[in-house]
Amino acid sequence: MATTEKRDGIWLTVTAVIVVAVICVAFALWTGVWDFGELEESGWIHHDKMTQVRAGSWTTGEYKNCLSVNDENTESVFLESSPNQDAYVPPRESKMFKVRFYGRTHRNDKDKNFVFHWKCRKNSDADPVISCESAAPADEK
Repeated sequence: MATTEKRDGIWLTVTAVIVVAVICVAFALWTGVWDFGELEESGWIHHDKMTQVRAGSWTTGEYKNCLSVNDENTESVFLESSPNQDAYVPPRESKMFKVRFYGRTHRNDKDKNFVFHWKCRKNSDADPVISCESAAPADEK
């Protein structure tokens, strides 16, 4: 009999913990404390975009420092490998690739000339061909 009561007490405690956790998560989402944009910006959530890429010769597994501008049109994200990380020159010759971004590619609080900095890796022939993580300093995110 004592074993049954002990087991029931454990299940009651586990159930209470789960209910409290669900309520906390729901409250955080409802009040905006836990924002998916913040998760995306932090790199916890990725998103794939068809992207115009101009990078010259790029071997599988190689990393490049890349730039993109703050363009709200998701179909025209340009990613450019550039040795000069302070200047962005729109691509003249580019190729379209699926790129996996870990971080935002557009921010409403920045102007259209804002430059995003990325550390990008060329993957194998599998999708996505290129993966990019935000390389901006914390004050630019």
